[in-house]
Amino acid sequence: MDARIQHVADVTRVHALQRPDHPALLFRGNATSWERLDRNASRVACGLIAEGITRGASVAYLGRNTDAYFELFFGVAKASAVVVPINWRLAPREIAYVLQDSEAPILFVERSFFSQLEAIHEPLPGLRKIITIDGTHSVGEAYESWRDGYADLDPRLAPIAEDPFIRLYTSGTTGHPKGAQISGRALLLALELQEASGEDCFHIEPDDVGLAYLPLFHIGGTKVAFDQLYHGVTQLILSQFETGPVLDAIGRHKVRRLFLAPTMLQMLLDDPRYRQTDLSRVEYVTYGGAPISADLLRRTLATMMCGFVQTYALTESTGLGAFLPPSDHHPDDRERMRSAGRPHPGFEIRIVDADGRALGPRETGEICLRASCLMLGYWKRPEETGKALRGGWLHTGDAGYLDEDGYLYIRDRVKDMIISGAENIYPAEVENAIAHHHAVRAVAVVGVPDPKWGESVKAIVVLEPGARVSEQEIIDFTKRHIAGYKRPRSVEFVAELPTGPTGKVLRRELREPYWIGHDRRVG
Repeated sequence: MDARIQHVADVTRVHALQRPDHPALLFRGNATSWERLDRNASRVACGLIAEGITRGASVAYLGRNTDAYFELFFGVAKASAVVVPINWRLAPREIAYVLQDSEAPILFVERSFFSQLEAIHEPLPGLRKIITIDGTHSVGEAYESWRDGYADLDPRLAPIAEDPFIRLYTSGTTGHPKGAQISGRALLLALELQEASGEDCFHIEPDDVGLAYLPLFHIGGTKVAFDQLYHGVTQLILSQFETGPVLDAIGRHKVRRLFLAPTMLQMLLDDPRYRQTDLSRVEYVTYGGAPISADLLRRTLATMMCGFVQTYALTESTGLGAFLPPSDHHPDDRERMRSAGRPHPGFEIRIVDADGRALGPRETGEICLRASCLMLGYWKRPEETGKALRGGWLHTGDAGYLDEDGYLYIRDRVKDMIISGAENIYPAEVENAIAHHHAVRAVAVVGVPDPKWGESVKAIVVLEPGARVSEQEIIDFTKRHIAGYKRPRSVEFVAELPTGPTGKVLRRELREPYWIGHDRRVG
């Protein structure tokens, strides 16, 4: 760790002095040096201050990954404000909710998303100014002319360690999204704890080239990019994840590390260009959101001789929690491969029952985390903050257990638990059983209304290309893996499963049609 970097704003300051001409950002053929990034961040900070942005005020961003976002990211840090990146996949009403909830007086927006803004009919009284980051628009001032209208004088405001720096809104799978408040100190502490493991997979070389294609409104995208920029790594920015540009970047820039959801990795392998891509420099693939299947691991290892790292983390824990290192990735060890690994250094994990009592090995309950880099709380949600952060422990809402060696196994989200005839059923367990079938490419399990049992288990399955299998065959197949009450009562075959920007399957979206017209909706 660099002792000169005590705050997020110090990242550009330090590297601008150390390697002023080295590229910090590459975006659509344009390179931004560290000196230029630092100067532009200072201009942004001065502009924000001139616009009346004070310490702790919100600055919203609606757009895909761009170089302008990183100027804004570090400019907000220099202005001691709070950056609020908005999920650009949200519907207009959802965007309006985040803008209203964040109380942001200024919005930086990519021109292509003005249609979403125009479709917002709710009043946004707190929004005073809109700035277009990529050109001009009738209602938005052009970003570059706005930025360049201010001097590149660093305001050098005295940072307060526990001030919030970034507010990341959760996906909203259980209602309105909540803004998790993360301090700049938490970002730095998370990086320090990660590197304390001593694992080579977390070692970052300053002359690497990092790919920024994960969405920056998500903790995964934010943490990966920040960790690499902290070490002076050039960020090749891709607007979003697309297999063609990612494969091209891997081959052209000799990328050493990839950060992917298993579904993203599957998409790369299925792209015909994968076999023609030079993958010789890839050393590690870090993935999260779901375990990697043994088949996918074998397929990847056949063409990409690298180490795999699984991570279990939440926005509220600043992107850390547990990890499964390369040494534990053996395709034939199905038990260990189902694990999310052991706690990151500085993290404690315990499993508790509904009354908060600690449970023993292999007893399933709620996963709780304790560390120095947890979120500060939810913005304007004291009651929900109190539920999530109790006695220094983050109650994750995830269900799982620890084995005798301290490895964590994720069973499912507590809120996704199916209750059928008073029995608790965890969808992930049913999904794992079905996923072993040779004809199954992907599967999601949800609870649907049942007049007798309250809920019954429904499997929604994507088959391998050309595969044919019946509903009853899938149900019968699970007899070998799970108890009778856990087996699906029905199976639906679909072409694909809906996923979020990080590759997670959106169970609520699958479940919703079955609960229309029912007063009680489980989950």
